[in-house]
Amino acid sequence: MSSKSFEPIPFRESIAEVGEAIRNRRVVPFVGAGISVMSGLPLASDLVDMTTRALIPPELRGSPLGDSVLEASKETGFEPFLGIVYKSILERVFPLLYVFNQGQPNSIHHFFSELVRRGYSDRVFTTNFDNLLEQAIRSHTKTVNVASDEEDFTKSLQPAVLKLHGSVDKVKTFVATILQVGLLPQSKRSVLEQLLDEREFLFIGWNNHDLDITPILRHGTHRFYWVQHSESTRAFRYFPDDQPSLAQSMQKRLVSQHGGLWIETPVPHFLGSLASYLGLPSLDFVPNPDTDIVQSQVKATAKEWAEALSDEERLLTCGHLLFLKGRWRESAEVFKTLAAHLPSNPPLRLEVEIYAARSLVELLDLERAVATLDELIREADLIEDELKRTILMSEALALRGIGLAKKVEAPVLWLISPVDNGQLEKALEDLHASLRYAEIVAKRNKRGSFMVMNQWGNIGSNYLMRWDFDSAEKAFGKCYELSEKLHNPFTQALTSFNLAAIECHREGGKPALDTLRVAVEQLEVIGEAHSTAVALLTLAWIQNRQGFVKEAKASALKSLTWFEHLPDTSETREMQSKLRMILGEGDTAKNFQSRGNL
Repeated sequence: MSSKSFEPIPFRESIAEVGEAIRNRRVVPFVGAGISVMSGLPLASDLVDMTTRALIPPELRGSPLGDSVLEASKETGFEPFLGIVYKSILERVFPLLYVFNQGQPNSIHHFFSELVRRGYSDRVFTTNFDNLLEQAIRSHTKTVNVASDEEDFTKSLQPAVLKLHGSVDKVKTFVATILQVGLLPQSKRSVLEQLLDEREFLFIGWNNHDLDITPILRHGTHRFYWVQHSESTRAFRYFPDDQPSLAQSMQKRLVSQHGGLWIETPVPHFLGSLASYLGLPSLDFVPNPDTDIVQSQVKATAKEWAEALSDEERLLTCGHLLFLKGRWRESAEVFKTLAAHLPSNPPLRLEVEIYAARSLVELLDLERAVATLDELIREADLIEDELKRTILMSEALALRGIGLAKKVEAPVLWLISPVDNGQLEKALEDLHASLRYAEIVAKRNKRGSFMVMNQWGNIGSNYLMRWDFDSAEKAFGKCYELSEKLHNPFTQALTSFNLAAIECHREGGKPALDTLRVAVEQLEVIGEAHSTAVALLTLAWIQNRQGFVKEAKASALKSLTWFEHLPDTSETREMQSKLRMILGEGDTAKNFQSRGNL
């Protein structure tokens, strides 16, 4: 770990450094939605906001429940939002995607087309669905190879534009993206990893909130140049640091891990300066489109799409959105309201009732949740459609098993002593029954494979609470194997953490703790708040128990910063109280943040 992590440098020096790297063909550009804003296309956050406003049913608009839906949408990335909509209404999401057919290439697109035309860059990665970058390149080179689906990424041809999240002109790539956020297909992952091992990367217009990409960016040792749009202009050189401060943004942490430059400036100013340094045509001579016209077209498309949905479809989407963002009381209310509208569709009504029960489990309203699930399991067993019955039984049994476990589990109580209670045995029976149903579904479709993976993880957690480490290790091992096959980085990281925690309980000592710390760092990079907060709490507790008091306090402070992003529940409050037991009096997460970089 270096003695200093960063230092300010003159802006002109940053232009020269990036310019020379480009001139020597060492740089791969990586661009996001920010480069299309000057074409009138919205940022992901703006598109989610305008779509949600149109999506909320009239009966909820202006109500506290409607306001809660809007607040939840502000915390949701575009691809996860699309996933929620697709989960609710399937293919009826597609017309919304036509917003990406709007607009014309702007000066930023033309800058990157010049890099391709002159041979400075043979590859450009993008997460954008629109095809404005390809249009700009074609205006200079007539033809351009584009990769947007898994097959494209396996071809021997070297595409100039690599679209990690698919393209507006290939609907099937949208489905793959919204169903697999956090699961970048292996063909795309391999190409990205290969270039990270070979080249330096220039990031512009991308916020790195993509769960499927961010963990992969830890690959390689070459520099990152990250341009953050800002009204002011300043630049910093970051030195390679394996353990950057948590107080930094995730982008700065990645730059710290690789070394390189962090540049804050208006993007057109940066690219204009870079064009001048490289002798490229001035960006001032490229006319930018009329954004007002495009923005009005985008809003009209989103409104027209939402108004074509039924109230039931809107309620279902709002309920999923609320649940995803931890607003469980409101999601339970929306799902119960919706279920009352569906008496003539038993499978769908039961599915919605299970969603409501899941919200009750998260709220720790466990008596009501388990009683509800008892009734739902009896009803699900009577569904005539075999596949629907099997899926409903698996999900209801799994949820009841989790609910039974939570009834006896004080948060992280297993860290102190094994939890020995008959309810856990009943919970385990439900989880194994759910697993059997999931295995039947897995023979029919890929959804079943994910269900099997999740149940092995739940079974492992049940054994872990009782300190049956051998059984827990076997269950987590099966979960990990499936997470590798399904390319699920979040489950891989979480399962690695649980396996490392078992090793700490068995062996103790610094080597086992180091393994656990690395597993926690993987979760930090992925950025799922609840799992990261609990993992850091676990690390702090084990460090403290084994006498590493200073390290335990540092982990506890980190954990508290993650808890700030979680709903205020009795469970989170109890876990935070355990962290303060480790910290003693006086230290707070704010003290820790004030000591962070930048």
